[in-house]
Amino acid sequence: MRRALVWGLQVALAASLGTAMALFLAAACLMANLGRGTLPSDTWFQQGRLPWMVAQTRGVGTWWVNAVRTSAPLLGEAPEDFRPPAWAFQLWGPVDGLPANARMAALAGGFPLPAMGRGWITTDVREIFPPAADMDLTGSVMDMGRDRFTDGGWDRIRALPLGLMVDAAPWAALSLWLMRRRSRLSPPAAAAPPTAPAR
Repeated sequence: MRRALVWGLQVALAASLGTAMALFLAAACLMANLGRGTLPSDTWFQQGRLPWMVAQTRGVGTWWVNAVRTSAPLLGEAPEDFRPPAWAFQLWGPVDGLPANARMAALAGGFPLPAMGRGWITTDVREIFPPAADMDLTGSVMDMGRDRFTDGGWDRIRALPLGLMVDAAPWAALSLWLMRRRSRLSPPAAAAPPTAPAR
């Protein structure tokens, strides 16, 4: 019973340490912003009728997506061959019903998958951020997103469960292995020998 309790506590502690390390690495990737490169822009036909221009930038442990509605709904239906990545939708939340002037952006960090990030949606033409995706040609808009990452409070930042779990797994496994190894190398002290009887 005691051994099972110790094992459970070690697993819980290893999972906590792994999660903390994954989040720390995600923040470090966002700050370092290494190896950044823009991807070709593409068109997403939401529900087959609503065209969005989507620009993307990626680096080492960093992901940026920027999208803008480009025109009125199509009369016909186009194939939805391309969609923004699933993690961006987790940060945006529901996007159905957005008007034609809507702009969206999402920034995430983590390694090897996005573990945490933040999304922005605006329908106000007076707002300067996020800029329209057709202005996001060099990836410099990603720097604007990074500068605004904590604006409005830390509660705007969201964990991305799948990426966080994958990123935390090796750190948790390493932590658990170190704890188990230490417990094997440090056995409990042997009981004191019985005292000799008095003569």
